[in-house]
Amino acid sequence: MLRSLGFRRLISVENFRSPNFPLVSEILVWLVGRFDPSADLPTDVDTEQDRVIFVRSVAQFMAAKAHVRLNTKKLYQSDGYAVQEILKALTLLYDAIQSNAQSRRDFDDPTETTLNFDVSNKVRKGVGGEGGVGGGLDEGVEGESQRDFDDPTETTLNFDVSIRLGGG
Repeated sequence: MLRSLGFRRLISVENFRSPNFPLVSEILVWLVGRFDPSADLPTDVDTEQDRVIFVRSVAQFMAAKAHVRLNTKKLYQSDGYAVQEILKALTLLYDAIQSNAQSRRDFDDPTETTLNFDVSNKVRKGVGGEGGVGGGLDEGVEGESQRDFDDPTETTLNFDVSIRLGGG
């Protein structure tokens, strides 16, 4: 999956049989760069404290930008469990690129290796799918605003609620 997203090296699961923090940090820096090229991450991972700061900052970035929650303990382990955590963000990115490629089959420049993609649609679907509360609330508000009420006080009350929920 990394190769299809444009990662410059070939990575095998065998690389993670024993802890391999330099490779995990290289993948995470590349992954954050794919989500936001202007992101500023600490790149010094020489000491234990630097590694903890690096993993925390990556997890906070992914939670804020991609709405993907990464387990920092598993990332710090730098083994097969770290691969599972990295796959959460990679599948989001991969799905966004695949859906964008399907919607636009013809590219202007066939030699172009960087694809423009929109992750926001996949993030919205993922957030709504996990909790289920947001989608259900949105559908409930839409149903309330479309109803025909006989009592004018009920209509005003429902209208005010839908404005508050829609603006938040």
